[in-house]
Formats: sequence, C-alpha cells, structure tokens
Amino acid sequence: MKDDVFCTQIESVKKQLYYIALSYTKDEIAAVDMVDEAVYQAYINKNKLRNEEYFKTWITRILINLCKKRYMKIKQFESFDELSDTDSYSIDIDSIELKNAIDSLPVKLRDVIVMRWLMDYTLEETARVLGKPKTTIHSQEKKALQILRIRLED
Repeated sequence: MKDDVFCTQIESVKKQLYYIALSYTKDEIAAVDMVDEAVYQAYINKNKLRNEEYFKTWITRILINLCKKRYMKIKQFESFDELSDTDSYSIDIDSIELKNAIDSLPVKLRDVIVMRWLMDYTLEETARVLGKPKTTIHSQEKKALQILRIRLED
C-alpha cells in the first residue's frame, strides 16, 4: 500500500476509530493515544495487508486489540473499584442517557452495538473484526438491544 493511499484511508476512518477507542478507554486523551498507536502499527505493517478493500476492518481490529491490551494492563494495577469510577466519558456531551446505557453493557455486547449502530459496520464486517461467527454477532446484538430497551424505558 502506498503512503498516499494509506493517508487517504486513515482520513476516511479516523473519526470512527476515535469513537471506538473512546468507548473502550472512557477518556479522550487515552482514546487519541490509542488511535495514534493503531495508526502507527498499521503504517509499519501496511505491507502485511493483503487486500486494501479490508483496510477499515484491519485497522479497527488493530485498534481494538490495543485497547484490550491497555485494559488488561490497567486491570493488573488497579482494583475493580477504581476502574468503576471511570465508567462515564469525561466530556459532558456524552453523558446522555443512551451513552450511559451503552457504557453499562458488558464489553462483548458493547463492541457489537458500537460497531453495528454507531460505526455502521455490516454484520459481516463486525464478525470479521471481532473474530466471531455472524450468528454470534447477531445474537449478541439482539441481546444488547433488549438490555438497552429495558434500561432506556426506566
């Protein structure tokens, strides 16, 4: 992949990458750091991408893996109680009821909702990025939507 094509592809997905990272980190600065690291990792490994058509899926997978690694490192050093104090975004605009309901979902369900409903990934793309069968993604999406309906009705 040529540098100019890489830059164009990054420009087309950078906002989506930021929101995915924000959904994991709950912190604007950490989200930007995660996106920067994902872009760096993608750039140094861009020749490993076999099909440019899958660039969005590929870089999203890199980002999610980085965010999960970060979470595991934090989990090793902090207690669960300290982590639960950071369960909401640090910006006021994101403290709306829906965002809070999404944040309260288990991570595997939140991943599916963020990718399918907020990032407009197809079922196939979501399954590919998360490395799960389409039927599993469909079930998790259905379960997450049921939970969200219940939480938003209250």
